[in-house]
Formats: sequence, C-alpha cells, structure tokens
Amino acid sequence: MKTLFGAQPTAGDVLRRIRTQSRDLSEMGRWFENLFMRVARQVPEFEIDNIWRWSDWPMREELTGLDGRDTGIDLVAMRGGGVAQ
Repeated sequence: MKTLFGAQPTAGDVLRRIRTQSRDLSEMGRWFENLFMRVARQVPEFEIDNIWRWSDWPMREELTGLDGRDTGIDLVAMRGGGVAQ
C-alpha cells in the first residue's frame, strides 16, 4: 500500500514522526492519543465500540460529575455492552 511516506510506515516510523515533528509535549500527547484511538478500534481483542478523549466523552459529567479539565485521564473507551473502561 502506498502512502505519503511511500511504503507503508512501520509503528516505529509513526512514533519517530510524532516525537520529531510535534511542537511540544502537549501536542505529542494528542498525536499519540489519536494514534492509539485509531489502532484500538481496529484490534478485535479490545472489543471497543467507541473511544473518546476524556474532554470529549459525552457521558463524562453525567457519570462522574467532573468537567473536561485534565484529571490525568486521557481516553475513555466503551466496550461491547456499553461498559465504560
């Protein structure tokens, strides 16, 4: 498969690009979260129906009473049967 990189990039290529091209640690973290969210949806063993950043999780306030500020939680996944993980 051809991509912007030419050949299909390896995981190491993608992580190296995240490390070298992000402007700061915050951006590096967001890029890594995007990568993980994309990969997690494709791994059948994870049984993930959906995955969100903490600040974007639609049930966050209802279930936790917390707003979207940084609490140390990066991602929230919903597994089969609607169980938040």
